[in-house]
Amino acid sequence: MKKTAELIEKIAELGGNHKADILKSNMVCFNTRKHSNESIYYNVGYLEDAIQQNKKVIFYYFDLNENGEKVYRHDHHHYVVEPIALIFNEDNYYLMVYRSRHNSTANYRVDRMERVEIIDEAITEHALALRDSVDCCTEQMFKMYGGQQTDVVLEFDYKLIGVVYDKFGEDTKMIRSGEKCIATVKVQISPVFWGWLFQFAEQMKVLSPDTVIADYKKHAAMLDE
Repeated sequence: MKKTAELIEKIAELGGNHKADILKSNMVCFNTRKHSNESIYYNVGYLEDAIQQNKKVIFYYFDLNENGEKVYRHDHHHYVVEPIALIFNEDNYYLMVYRSRHNSTANYRVDRMERVEIIDEAITEHALALRDSVDCCTEQMFKMYGGQQTDVVLEFDYKLIGVVYDKFGEDTKMIRSGEKCIATVKVQISPVFWGWLFQFAEQMKVLSPDTVIADYKKHAAMLDE
C-alpha cells in the first residue's frame, strides 16, 4: 500500500487534497508496479476529474512492440470514450469505459494512454447507470508461486507481446523473427504457471530448459487424454 499512498500524494500535489479524497473513493483495486510511462500519474488525475465531472475523455492509445517501442492503435487516431471507473489491479491501471457507438464496455491500460484530455461533453445516462454495477476487480490467477524459480525461454506469437510485458515487466528483452518472438523470463514452475501457459494453446511454447520442456510435454499429453 506504500505505492498507493505515494500515488495519492502525487495527485494531491497536482490538484489539492480534495483530489486525493476523490481518488480514494474511485479506486476499485490497486496493486502498483513502476511503468515506463511516467505520465500515468497525470493521466490518473485527468481521468479522476472526468469521472467526477461526468465528462467524456479523449486520448491516443498504443501497444509496445518487441523492442519496447510504441505502436499506436486506431491508425494513430484518438479515442473518445465515456469513463465509468478507474480500476487498479494486477500491477496495472485500467480505465473502464462505455462506448456508445458499440453499446459495450471496454478496459484501457492507463499507462498506454497519451495526451489525455477532458471533453466538455456529458456522458450518457447509460454510462452513469453502469457505474452502479462496477464491482471490485479480483486479481488474475497468474501469481507464479509454489515452485522453484527458473529461467525459461518462451516462444510466442507476436500478438502476445503485450501479454508477456504485462506478466514479466516492460524491461523484458525480446527477439522477433517474423510472426514469432522469443524471450527469457524468470518463473516459478507450478500448476499456476502451467495454467497460464496453456491458455494460449498453439500461440506459446517452451524452448528451454530441457527439464521444463519435458514437463510441458507431460502436461500437454494429460490435456489430450
